[in-house]
Amino acid sequence: MFFLRGLVVASVALNLVACSSSSDAPEESGPSFKGTVHPILAQSCSLTACHGSKESNLGIYIPSSPADVHATLMTESPTARGAKFVVPGNPDASYLMMKIDGTQGQLEAKCSGTCGAQMPLDLPVLSDSERAAIRAWILAGAKND
Repeated sequence: MFFLRGLVVASVALNLVACSSSSDAPEESGPSFKGTVHPILAQSCSLTACHGSKESNLGIYIPSSPADVHATLMTESPTARGAKFVVPGNPDASYLMMKIDGTQGQLEAKCSGTCGAQMPLDLPVLSDSERAAIRAWILAGAKND
């Protein structure tokens, strides 16, 4: 009888451990492109006078479609030879992050003439939380989610 009670207690304990380790809550995976990063870029970069015009875009065209913006960010910069706008998993090697952080000068040898100014130009720089969200998205693999 004591042995049977021990088995029941052990079984209940195992079930409690199994139930407590599984969760219906989604895992935190960082900021999404469509929900977090694209709105930041659309608000701060896709202005007609900046990167929102196909004809005049200062080297990178950021259209309104999230899928098109993501595709653009996966290409190389036309002004910084060999530098990709976004290097998934590596925000420090991503030209986009360098432009946002104002560290683009480290690529001066790759830039035609100059690597330009910190972005966004003539606007307040992005907030720390906006920059952190873009950095976290790149670090998490820069998925088109």
